[in-house]
Amino acid sequence: MIRTWVSSLWNTKKSRRALVSWVATLAVVGLVVGGAVASTGYQAQRIELGDGAVWVSSGAKLAIGRANTHINELNTVLSTESARVDLIQDGDNAFVVNDTKRALEKIDQASGQISDSMPLPPAVTVAVLTPTTIVLHAPTSGDVWLVPLASLASFDASGPPAFSVGKNSVLAATTEGLIAAVSAESGLVTTFDLRAGGAPKTLQL
Repeated sequence: MIRTWVSSLWNTKKSRRALVSWVATLAVVGLVVGGAVASTGYQAQRIELGDGAVWVSSGAKLAIGRANTHINELNTVLSTESARVDLIQDGDNAFVVNDTKRALEKIDQASGQISDSMPLPPAVTVAVLTPTTIVLHAPTSGDVWLVPLASLASFDASGPPAFSVGKNSVLAATTEGLIAAVSAESGLVTTFDLRAGGAPKTLQL
């Protein structure tokens, strides 16, 4: 359904503007989701575990924590050594994007500890998690890397990107694996379906 909707937006200039608005809206929603601040000073990121817990982060405390929502207490606290930390999650997978270490760190849901780490390519500041793939994006250059969850250990951060969406770009992805991005510099809208593969599709605004 989403693919059909996106395809229909390619037909007119007015509809193309709607696609850009959709990408921007997804980005804003991501910020709003991370905007609920708990009384402890930790920021809720909607990373929910089966026991009713939620992962939260605090730039001021340089830490992330797992809060038990039933008793409103933190039962795990991990130091991040950075005030610039993002949490991303899909299903049973949860990761910390640590900008100071320039690394993507996997959280073991059972132990609440960092179980694995992979380096981030230069200039990557955005990571989006889908059920099968981590999408890494460098907004300045527009470069995008696609990292299958099954191949995290073999990912080479010095390797070439999968494709580029244009300089000064924003990117969002749906839970179905549809990626959409827009470049402020080139005016190009790029879409890519992780399920279908192939080459990215672009259109000029």
